[in-house]
Amino acid sequence: MKKIKYLFVFFSIIYFLMSCKKEEPEFEAEPSRDLILQRAWDYYDRGEFDVAEFWFDSLITLNLRDREALLGKGYTLISKKDYDLSSALSYFSLILAIDGISLVERRFKEVATVIRPQSLPYGATWAIKTKKRNIVWIANVIEAPADVHSPIYFDDTLVYFKGTPPDTVTYIDYTYYKPQSPTDDIFFWAWAGIGLIYLAQDKRSLSAEYLYSLAKRSRAFYFPHYPFIKFTNILGAAAYVYFKEGLYANAVDVLKLSGWIDYPDDPFDPSSHLKILLKIEELMND
Repeated sequence: MKKIKYLFVFFSIIYFLMSCKKEEPEFEAEPSRDLILQRAWDYYDRGEFDVAEFWFDSLITLNLRDREALLGKGYTLISKKDYDLSSALSYFSLILAIDGISLVERRFKEVATVIRPQSLPYGATWAIKTKKRNIVWIANVIEAPADVHSPIYFDDTLVYFKGTPPDTVTYIDYTYYKPQSPTDDIFFWAWAGIGLIYLAQDKRSLSAEYLYSLAKRSRAFYFPHYPFIKFTNILGAAAYVYFKEGLYANAVDVLKLSGWIDYPDDPFDPSSHLKILLKIEELMND
């Protein structure tokens, strides 16, 4: 009986101590990366760019190779009132560096042979055939030793000129489109961001390289956040660059990719320029 009494006292003490134990506070689990990213885009889409930038920054701090966070940071920087194009460019460029992919390649001082086909477009008198296909930009055409020639038009592999054809070997610097297979849309969205930044900075050669190569690669292009960039916007921007460089026929070639059928027969006729510009404006504002 005495033993039972001691056991009763013992268990009573244990029960008392357990009832006095403080409950552990419950902590909410840390939000996942996807939840933070969604929160950042939600603030971005509401135009609260400072708050969106904070959340994108928080993800970049945790992982400098978070491509979508880098993308959001870049577009936030160009969407704010005090936009910072140079910094945005660095974030977009970092995405391309992570992917290790480029849609273009540049050729420097390629030795080119002058050709004189019997039939040349737009009043051209001579041409140069490049070794690579899918030209998107002509940087320099230099006749040894120093004469510089300006093209009036280029197509897939031929660059056309007016005037007296040179007798000497000509060197050509150009950029061509190189088909690649990016893993997802983030690459294309970053590529477009770079092209549009170069356009805003009036760096026409770089802008054309990015925008026209993108137009050749991705007809289904669409960025689903502000400024809601579409394939037609890319076409209009690329055509604008060519038009500003006097490559009127190339501007029309780009605009044709939108399905334009009422284009002028002679893009070099000054009376055609207003029509071309109106089409460019239509696509850029689409």
